[in-house]
Amino acid sequence: MVDIKRILFLTSNEGKLREAKHALEPRGYEIVSFVGGTNKVQLVEVQARDLVTVAQSKIEQAESYVGNAHQIDGVMVEDAGFFIDTYPSFPGVYSAHILESLGLEGILQLMHGRKERGAEFQSAIVLQIGSERFVAQGRCRGRLSEDVRGNGGFGYDPLFIPEDGDGRTFAEMSLDEKKALSHRGHAMARLLTLLEDRR
Repeated sequence: MVDIKRILFLTSNEGKLREAKHALEPRGYEIVSFVGGTNKVQLVEVQARDLVTVAQSKIEQAESYVGNAHQIDGVMVEDAGFFIDTYPSFPGVYSAHILESLGLEGILQLMHGRKERGAEFQSAIVLQIGSERFVAQGRCRGRLSEDVRGNGGFGYDPLFIPEDGDGRTFAEMSLDEKKALSHRGHAMARLLTLLEDRR
């Protein structure tokens, strides 16, 4: 059994990379990435309705990158989505594209005048270690704020108020505070449990 220490995280999202390092490196795992420069990862986003299917597809595409990576023990991908109760499955697996197209203000316009503002973040992480594959999922329920709040985080964070929080958006929280509540924090904790159980 391979002792896992160095994990290649295939992402071009620096916010995701920062949160993965924050969650995993204190537990002895080194997270490396192709973020930025000429090595920026370009994975094809499969058209699917659920995050696990998208993440599984990405890990299968990862083989071409792994072949060029030295001293890597495992390869990880993560797919996350933001889901608004009023619009089932939206933006969901298309969250990044919708945010790029509409922006945060566009999302607020869609919700203008609506009293029902429930939403949730979901995360699916897939880690490949040789022939072993680990899948860890997390979710966080909450609601959409009435306006853009906070300068931290990334993506939809300035709009999302977690129900287990204190009324602040993710973008108003420190990284530690967000990790304790977030979908990615829950998924990373589950992944760590799977890795510890593997030993």
